[in-house]
Amino acid sequence: MQKENGSSTVIGFVLIFAILAVLAALYFAAVVPAEEKRAAEVSLIFAKEDMISFSLLLNELEASPHTPLSYLPVFSDSAAAELTSGGTLSIGNETRSLTKLVLSTGNSGIGLASGGVFRSDEGDAVWLLHPQISGFGDAVCCILPLYHGSISRGTSSGGIPLTAEYLGTVESVIQSDSPVLMRYVGDDAKLWYAFFYELSKTYPQAASPVLRGDGADVTLLPKEDMAITILCPEYLLS
Repeated sequence: MQKENGSSTVIGFVLIFAILAVLAALYFAAVVPAEEKRAAEVSLIFAKEDMISFSLLLNELEASPHTPLSYLPVFSDSAAAELTSGGTLSIGNETRSLTKLVLSTGNSGIGLASGGVFRSDEGDAVWLLHPQISGFGDAVCCILPLYHGSISRGTSSGGIPLTAEYLGTVESVIQSDSPVLMRYVGDDAKLWYAFFYELSKTYPQAASPVLRGDGADVTLLPKEDMAITILCPEYLLS
C-alpha cells in the first residue's frame, strides 16, 4: 500500500512538473515575444518624435551658421544610428547626392531623408512626413537638406547623442517652358515613387509617376513657363 502511495506521489510531481513546463513554454513562446514587440513599437514611436524634433531643430540652425548644436534623442538600448547613402535626385539638369539618417531597432527603423521622415519595416517603407518639395501653379519649390558627416554607432544607456552644424544653403533656379524630369535613383525607389504620386496630384500638369528597377521618376508638364527653385541647406552631422 505504501509502495502504491509512493508511486502516486512521484507520478503527481511528474505531472505537475510537465504542466509547469508547458506553461513556461507557452509564456516564452507567446507572452515574451509580444512584450518585446510592444517595447520595440514604443521605441519606434519615441524615435519618430525625436526625428521630427531633430529635423525642426536643423531648420532653426539657419539662424546660427557654423554653431554646433547638440541633441540627445531617447532610444532603446538596442537601437543604432547611421548616416548612409540616400541615392541621387535629379531635377532637370541638376543632380544632388542624398544621404539619410536612420535610427534602427531590430528589423524596423525611422529615417530622415531630404527633410522627410519615413518608417521602414522589414524592407517596406512609408513616409510619415513628406520631403519638402511642393508645387503651386507653375512654381515649384524644392527644399533638399543635404546631410554630411559620418555616423555609425549604437546607443548607450543615455541614448544616441547627435551634433549638427549648419554650413549654408546652395540655391539654384530652373526656368523651363518644356517638360522637366524629376528622377530618383537608389535603394528607396518605392518610397520616392509614392512621394512622386502625391506630388503629381498637387502639380496642375504632371505625367503619371514611373517605377523603374533602379529608381522612380515623374515629369512635370508646364502650361507656360515654369520656375523651379532648388534650395539645399547643408548640415554637418556627427
